[in-house]
Amino acid sequence: MIRDERGGGDPKNVQFASCGFDPSLAGRTLADLTRQRGSEATIENAAETTLWIVEQGGCQGIFHAMSDEDLERILRHPATMIASDGEVPRLGRENPHPRSYGTFARVLGVYVRDKKILGLEEAIRKMSGFPAARLGLTDRGLLRPGMKADIAVFDPEHVRDMATYEKPHQYAEGFSHVVVNGQIAFEKGEMTSARPGRVLYGPGKASQPVAEK
Repeated sequence: MIRDERGGGDPKNVQFASCGFDPSLAGRTLADLTRQRGSEATIENAAETTLWIVEQGGCQGIFHAMSDEDLERILRHPATMIASDGEVPRLGRENPHPRSYGTFARVLGVYVRDKKILGLEEAIRKMSGFPAARLGLTDRGLLRPGMKADIAVFDPEHVRDMATYEKPHQYAEGFSHVVVNGQIAFEKGEMTSARPGRVLYGPGKASQPVAEK
């Protein structure tokens, strides 16, 4: 995997997000740790370091192996929806992937405004109505009477992601209000006291078998 897959052929492409056994490793790379353990940062030596990491309890990783050309081609595809598997990190703790803070702002700022890979309306559709429909969430994803009011208000000329791989704990800029289930959850640069969020389930949940008692 280091040679041909997520490692992109070089141990420096594998960055630690968090390591429970040694928090100081957060933000460093597999190449760094391999050299720290007294070996040249070859793929073979990095594989040995990886086995050692597993013995210590493992780490979460960030893998720098994607090309911008592939990303832009996939973004343009009509079947592509935009989402994130980022976490909700504790501010200042560990070294999470910057997508945890800036996925959607990055699309709007970099791939819509700066690179013009997508139009603004199409990008928003790929983030909202399109995935809601695909997941069977029939009361969300569109601005329409009778729908749940989940709304992010932003300035398309100033929206941008601030999080980086080196300094991921930075909030995106350019958003003035966030409305969740019809209640204002963010305004004037701060979270409000409202907690209207709910776990959303698709239609598949209703089809799950119920165990008999």
